[in-house]
Amino acid sequence: MKIYPRSQHTWSAPYLIFIGLIILQSLAVGVIMLKQHGMGEKILLTHAKEMMERLADGAIHNTSHHLQSAENTARITSGLITSAILVPHKTESFERYLLEQLKNHESFSGFTYGDQDGKFLYVGRRSALKESNYLTKFITLVNGIKQEYAIQRDNNFVSQGRININDDYDPRTRPWYDAFNQAKLLWTPPYIFYTLREPGITVSVPITDKNDNPTGAFGVDIEITSLSNYLARQKISEHSTAFIVAKGGEMAAHSNINLIKKTDAHGNQQLLNISDLEHDPMLAALWSLIKSRDGSSLLKGSTLDFAVNGKRYLAVVRSFPENSSWPWIMAVVAPENDFIGIFRKAKRKKLLEALIYSIGITLFLFLLAAKFLKPVRRLLHHAHFDPMTNLFNRRAFFEHCEKIETKALADNTPLCIAMAVTNDGPTPMPADLGHHPYLPHDRSGAGPRVTAPVQQIWESDDEVLPRALSASHAAVHALQQGNTAQSNSAAGRPACAGCCHPA
Repeated sequence: MKIYPRSQHTWSAPYLIFIGLIILQSLAVGVIMLKQHGMGEKILLTHAKEMMERLADGAIHNTSHHLQSAENTARITSGLITSAILVPHKTESFERYLLEQLKNHESFSGFTYGDQDGKFLYVGRRSALKESNYLTKFITLVNGIKQEYAIQRDNNFVSQGRININDDYDPRTRPWYDAFNQAKLLWTPPYIFYTLREPGITVSVPITDKNDNPTGAFGVDIEITSLSNYLARQKISEHSTAFIVAKGGEMAAHSNINLIKKTDAHGNQQLLNISDLEHDPMLAALWSLIKSRDGSSLLKGSTLDFAVNGKRYLAVVRSFPENSSWPWIMAVVAPENDFIGIFRKAKRKKLLEALIYSIGITLFLFLLAAKFLKPVRRLLHHAHFDPMTNLFNRRAFFEHCEKIETKALADNTPLCIAMAVTNDGPTPMPADLGHHPYLPHDRSGAGPRVTAPVQQIWESDDEVLPRALSASHAAVHALQQGNTAQSNSAAGRPACAGCCHPA
């Protein structure tokens, strides 16, 4: 026996429609906000790349100007010496000229002059001996005897003392002196300055006499610190990094000078190669990408987007112009989050606010509509259920029966459905004829009381006759024959109604 419970009308179509509208509106707002979020990030990243490209171009231009100024000073000095306007052997006037040049070129760290006999003059901005503004170092030959000393001067070039020096320095062994050996202007790769013990580069030119006979070399020193300080002032974001590196990996400048300072066991500065920065995975990854680029792409400039340890970076890499004297590469790199981190945070907040407002407004409209639809739901309920017992009324019962009967006929299943009605009080229905009995509610006045509807499918004909059916034998016999039957109670109202189809 199979019992068919009555259907529960818990959610009507309007409620489902409003729920669907809430979901649809939330999805629409979310998609629109996410799309705008993605477009905003793309615009910001594009703008960031353009800024980095401009920074790289500007850094190359200004650094080139910075270096070109040193090169021009070297050429002018060489011309003045060749024309005998400046005479290196007249040390006082030559020294004063170099001091004035140094004072008016803050980017220069010093000047060096050496001849083929080993005589030497150096004018530097700082002294390694004690605090002073300028240091002049001399190496002269008196009767073939080498004399070496240094003079410290203040900002007005007033001598602050003389110090005798005794070391094995020979200018002819220094990298900048190769201009004399090669008889041409040249730029040294980064190296450690002898006097200052700091890394830097030198532009040097050969010195000739009036007859174009080479006599020595003159150089202009630029410390890596000087270039690095310039790059440090060009930061485009909080965590951005800019550096200049030779194609061999020697570091020429870095916006964080402390990162590329390296000392030996005695505290002396050492030249740093970018491959030595293994502790910085970002630089290592970027250098690997730079080495994979060909010369033409570096000359035009490359925009790189890469990730290290789950953190994304943007980088612009560009080499110095092909016709320049500097075989260097300029790189600017910054974390992606520097440009869009605040934007992402603000967008997430706005997205959450939009979703909350959207759901709140839709929910308010849903509750408002539910209030107006409540009478409609009540009317729909009363159209199918008796208000006193909350059970199927006759019309709803037969509508439900038609559905069950249609399915039973399609499945060729024996079926009997009955509904019992009495005026004399509720007739208890046996448990094997339906679901658990409902206690009818009392109501004043005359009228029928309806017990629980009986809805069953019998597995065999023997079960058609219930053991305790209070309806008439004629009605039961009619139900067995598959007909619709009614038996009247004392008040003339139907006591049982139903239909039955045998197997």
